[in-house]
Amino acid sequence: MNFPVFSLSGNRLVSQKGKVSYFYELTPPDLDQKEEHDVNYFLSEIKRCLSRYDSFDFFKLYFLNGKIYLNSTNPEFELPETIVNEYLLSSTHIKRQFKSNLLIKDDYFNLGSKYYRLVSLKDAPESLFGLDFLNIGNFVVSFQKIDKQVAISNLKLKRRLHNSMTFQSIKNIDSVNAYEESEGLLEDVINGEECFFKMELFFIPDGDSLNDLNDSTFDLFAQLKDLDCVGNIENGGLTYFLANLFPGVEPSFKRCHQTQGSYLVNTFNLTRDFVMDDGISFKSTNGNVCEFDLFSNTAHNFNALITGASGQGKSMLGNKIVRESILENKSVVILDLGGSFVKTAKYHNGTELKDSFNPLSFRDPYYLKEFVKSVISEPMSAKEEGRLFEIIKEYNFEGKQFNNFLIYLEHHFQGIRYYFSEILDYFTDDSFQENELTYVNLSNYPEKIKSPLIIYLIEYFKNLKGKKIFLFDECWHLLEKNANYLAECFRTFRKYEASAIAISQNIDDFILNPLGRVIVQNTFFKFYFRQQIKDSEFVNELTKHKISNLYSIKDQYSEFLIEYEGVSKILKFFADQIEFEMFTSSKEDLDQFETYYREQGHYVGFKRALDNFIYLKYPQIGAEHV
Repeated sequence: MNFPVFSLSGNRLVSQKGKVSYFYELTPPDLDQKEEHDVNYFLSEIKRCLSRYDSFDFFKLYFLNGKIYLNSTNPEFELPETIVNEYLLSSTHIKRQFKSNLLIKDDYFNLGSKYYRLVSLKDAPESLFGLDFLNIGNFVVSFQKIDKQVAISNLKLKRRLHNSMTFQSIKNIDSVNAYEESEGLLEDVINGEECFFKMELFFIPDGDSLNDLNDSTFDLFAQLKDLDCVGNIENGGLTYFLANLFPGVEPSFKRCHQTQGSYLVNTFNLTRDFVMDDGISFKSTNGNVCEFDLFSNTAHNFNALITGASGQGKSMLGNKIVRESILENKSVVILDLGGSFVKTAKYHNGTELKDSFNPLSFRDPYYLKEFVKSVISEPMSAKEEGRLFEIIKEYNFEGKQFNNFLIYLEHHFQGIRYYFSEILDYFTDDSFQENELTYVNLSNYPEKIKSPLIIYLIEYFKNLKGKKIFLFDECWHLLEKNANYLAECFRTFRKYEASAIAISQNIDDFILNPLGRVIVQNTFFKFYFRQQIKDSEFVNELTKHKISNLYSIKDQYSEFLIEYEGVSKILKFFADQIEFEMFTSSKEDLDQFETYYREQGHYVGFKRALDNFIYLKYPQIGAEHV
């Protein structure tokens, strides 16, 4: 087989027959995030756009490995809501690959180490619905507009043929329906509301071996059958059709179907799965990679909300965000309530705050006022809060211990020391050193110390350098007495390059609580796992519908809905073996590792022990990947 293109220069191609065409990469919108009527409108706009092109222009759309390319004789091709970029081709590289790696057999071909087939669309159903071919794999659809007068003549002929059959002694119902359909289409074509195209479509199943290719071909035919389509494996004409599919070569239309524009656009897989350009990788429901960056420059703030029923995967997602942030050298503070994050913290050499802390490590009067408030059980009036703030501002901290500070407060607020009596043992005068990963398990502390400890940790967090994350696992509600302070933190964390991530079992936990509502209003990113949700102004009906259809399979994947400004996308998180063993909170999994660690692993340290445990449990992944 000869190289079928005479020359390639940038995105301009010239075929052996002298036909000039251009090659583009298309970036369409994510239709998964549109409502049904918006998708239908998008498809109708594509049809309207295609109807404007001339009948001598040809078009080839390539849907290959999640990318969409276009080859067209039109140098100024446009599509609605779609970015059309010139795609530069290297003539020398392509010719070398073509000549050295292409090997054609009877009904398949090799390109490099991969095996491929061409399967043409032999029979198609009378109607297709939008994006029916969305998950059918790689394919190429070629089309060319039929001249309006030719289309009208063809429809008139078809109408006359079916009209003659309607006068048979036994009425032919199919002919009557076909006549009426032709009559309607003829009217639409004459009025310019519809146009006709020549179309041919080739699917390209592949495999790493001939057996894999046979399996993927079998799967393709099963998918086509579900769509009421029939495919045909090209064999005798394989070389010819492969050459005609090459960019720059005018389609032969030897496997041509004539169809109207509204049908043609429903063969286009003209959509993409998209959240952000880079970041943490998840999978779409179609199996494509979608990325998410918590610190995206487009975000109003970097705060996030994660909600979902128990066992749906919210802690797995929180752990994933934490681990990826640690690997990118961001600082992380984890406030855990139940131990869901302890293995991640230990594995990454986090420092655990276990016993005591020094409230005077930070001497900002606003922080210390909130710290004192969090200990006092009775609410303070605005006047008393102001007086407390002024008194703290006047205090001379130099060389003073917390007990001196408490005596000073007692002088101005008689009896205040008694609120601290039960928790004084948790205070120290030693400073807590800054760490890239700080872990606190609130389950280790009595109830009275939890709120002041959180206030202290927030101030500690604000003083960390660079980008940072504070994760609140099921414990944000402990600060109801400091609601204004927490709300202000959520509002202003962005200026500290900081993200607050609040986790709870239900979005209603936030909505039904004044402090929670403030948190919802000040979190840019929302992650919803499956849960029961009541009506509220924060969650619309479409979001509720999507959440009700979320599905997670234990030990396989967690499905969640991510929402932020302009984005509403269902994603799946597949944890690899390392992540699964690090993140899992299943009692059975935890007990299995604890037994190993107690009997063997503790000799080598936690990280090495978990690596060894994973290697022993999953020997197929190889020790070098652990």
